[in-house]
Amino acid sequence: MAVGDQMSQISQDVINSHIKWANSAGDDGIRMHIERQTISSQLLEGLDLSGARIIRTAFIGLIANNIDFYDTNLGYTMLIDSTVTSCSLTKSNWDGTRFYGSSINESKIFRTTFMDTIFYNCVFKNVSFNLVSFNNALFVNTKFVKCDFHSSDFSDATFIDVGFTDNKTIEKVSCSRVILYSYN
Repeated sequence: MAVGDQMSQISQDVINSHIKWANSAGDDGIRMHIERQTISSQLLEGLDLSGARIIRTAFIGLIANNIDFYDTNLGYTMLIDSTVTSCSLTKSNWDGTRFYGSSINESKIFRTTFMDTIFYNCVFKNVSFNLVSFNNALFVNTKFVKCDFHSSDFSDATFIDVGFTDNKTIEKVSCSRVILYSYN
């Protein structure tokens, strides 16, 4: 996929070629590289997007179920009115990403960065955060429900109207220079 080509959804050919690339350790197929696109109403289910590069792309109404985002670069993307469920985000880069009206549910996030990321009107439900960095992130009107936080870093993060409800574990969390407004 060339940078700047206009697309409304990621084609099955691009997905299949990437899966072939991921399963062959890069010997066959083509690594997914999508940049500066707007993807609308895409359903992605049961895929291995390990190593994909999807940057500076807007997803509107994305539904991602059971996706492996191992070592995936989704930096500077936007997720608008999107839902991520039962996904694995390991060693992924989501730096500079903007989440608006989106939810992440029943997912495991490990060794992933969300530096300079904005979460606005978002919900995290039953999410396990382990060694996750939210440095300089902004959370506005966002809810964390039944989540686990292990060795995660919220340094320089700002929380405005953020709720934490029935969270399971909060241990070894770094919160230096955090700003809280209307915390509940």
